[in-house]
Amino acid sequence: MRVLLILLLIAEPLLILRRYIKSEKNGSVIGFVLNPLLYFLVLSYLYFLVPAAFLDIYIEVFGFHFLEGDIYIIRILYVYYNILFLLIFCLSSDNAIKIRHSFLSINLQIFMKIYLFFLTVLLIYVLFTEFANINMLREDRGAAFSYYTSNVHFKYKISFVNINVIVLSLLLAINSINKNWFVYLLPYIPIILLDYSHGGRAISFSVAVAFAILLTIKNNRLPIKKMIIFFSLMIFMGYLQRSGGSIEPLFSILMALGEFFSTGVTPLIVLKHNIAFQFSELLLRIILSLLPGIVKAAFNDVNTSYINTIEEAAGLGYGLAGNLLSEALVYGGMIFALISPIIICLILYFINKTFLKKKLIGFLFIILILCSSQNIIRFSFYESILPILYTIAVWLFYLFPKLSKNIIIRRNDCYNNIYNI
Repeated sequence: MRVLLILLLIAEPLLILRRYIKSEKNGSVIGFVLNPLLYFLVLSYLYFLVPAAFLDIYIEVFGFHFLEGDIYIIRILYVYYNILFLLIFCLSSDNAIKIRHSFLSINLQIFMKIYLFFLTVLLIYVLFTEFANINMLREDRGAAFSYYTSNVHFKYKISFVNINVIVLSLLLAINSINKNWFVYLLPYIPIILLDYSHGGRAISFSVAVAFAILLTIKNNRLPIKKMIIFFSLMIFMGYLQRSGGSIEPLFSILMALGEFFSTGVTPLIVLKHNIAFQFSELLLRIILSLLPGIVKAAFNDVNTSYINTIEEAAGLGYGLAGNLLSEALVYGGMIFALISPIIICLILYFINKTFLKKKLIGFLFIILILCSSQNIIRFSFYESILPILYTIAVWLFYLFPKLSKNIIIRRNDCYNNIYNI
């Protein structure tokens, strides 16, 4: 097992690099960056493969106690998940495409700019009124997150605001043909600061993905150096968030990398405490994810997420989130844990093959999945994918009727212009 882990840890980055170099040669860099299977392979490497290799160290430092047999089983399952994502990525193809400039009508641009302005003002207001209060609680991560959840997240519908700002800014920047397109990215600043205030990095990851997509479309080249700098800053910010006061430096470092390791122990907690929900509860949660909050409030038992149950069982005072393996074990035991990644891989393969066509609506769907990919890995694929479809449906039929417009030019339509953006 150790040898296989080492081989995968070394080989996968090289394989992704080789795929990228190939995409540069055949003009499919944009398709490479918009391939959802790329993101899920990278995230499975970070959230499954890395913890599988170093799980023992994290368990020892944080004082967890698990059966050796359970640790071995979870390590095998992590490798199994990662290999499936690797295989389906190798089977997928990167579309040779380019994105048209000025694909938004004047009226739609005006509407989007006004909408973005008001959302940005809201974010700035929340930042000035709540940042100091949340940041004072940073030594108690559980208290900081609890305060953020009750006073910011639910009160101002921040998740909805963030994803709208990220997508609106991205579309307006892509659409712009002048050199001042970067001004559309300024609303990302309050998003990142709010994320930093309570010790989170999920929204910052979404911003990083949107930024990488934007620069790739603008330059027809993946901004590798900028991405390395950005993600290094995210890790450093994670250290700053968790350092200071009575917090030990080693603990701060591990917590800064806890995005990978803390979620890595959640399947072990599930096995140790025999956490199990009915599969019908997952189906009901999927349906409820499409309905207004007032409807969901009527289903108190179903509203208890498996992540909350894991947090209570761990007893650390802060959340560990979860992952695709934890979710599968909770709702369907070992059988569903083996079947679930196959279902997810096939759905993502179908999305990459089908949705990246000529229409703006398909492009938006891909963008939402890519920006949500980390949250999907750390929470739930099944509860996340339908709300994304629902959001797209709302935008399509109510907000943005122009989403049916062609903005993507595929290889067969490009001829010799495929390399020009």
